[in-house]
Amino acid sequence: MPVSTPLVVATAFAILILVVAARPLNNSVKPVELDWFKSALSTVPSLRLHVTLNDKNVKIHGHSIFDVFLNPIVSSNNTSIHYDGSSTFIQDDTKFTYVFENGTSYMVESHVSGNASSTWQTLHCLPSIIPFKCIVPALNNVTSIPSASVGGETIKCPKGSLFQT
Repeated sequence: MPVSTPLVVATAFAILILVVAARPLNNSVKPVELDWFKSALSTVPSLRLHVTLNDKNVKIHGHSIFDVFLNPIVSSNNTSIHYDGSSTFIQDDTKFTYVFENGTSYMVESHVSGNASSTWQTLHCLPSIIPFKCIVPALNNVTSIPSASVGGETIKCPKGSLFQT
C-alpha cells in the first residue's frame, strides 16, 4: 500500500532538504582567507536534487521520482549559509507544495483544475518532526566513501557520489 500521510510525507521531505552551514569565522582567520570565504559564499548556486525512491511501496502523493529545489541563503555578514527548499507534487486535481523556509516547514494544498471558479488553497503548518539543527553537524562531517552495502547488497552510485556521516 503506498504511503502518503502528511506526517510521512513531511518526514520524507524534511530528510531530503539539504541543510548546509558554514562554521562561523573566528578571529584567527587571515584577512585574505576571510575575503575569499565571503566571495565564495556570495556565489553559492541554487540546487536541484533529483530524488528517486526505490521502494515500490513508498511514494509521496503517488510519486516515486521528484525534484527538490534549494535556494542558498547567505547570512548578512557573509559567514554562514543555509538552504531553503521546496518540492511540488500533483495528485489527481490537487497540488501539494512542501516548503522549508527559515527553519519552518509547511505545505500548501491547492486545486489545479482548469475551472477558476473552483480554485482554493490551504496552508498547513507541519510539525517540527526532524531536529534540523542536529542534521547540520552530520552534514559538516560528511566524507566520501568508495563503496557501501546494505543487507549484503552493494549500493550502486557513480564514483564520488557516495557519502557517510
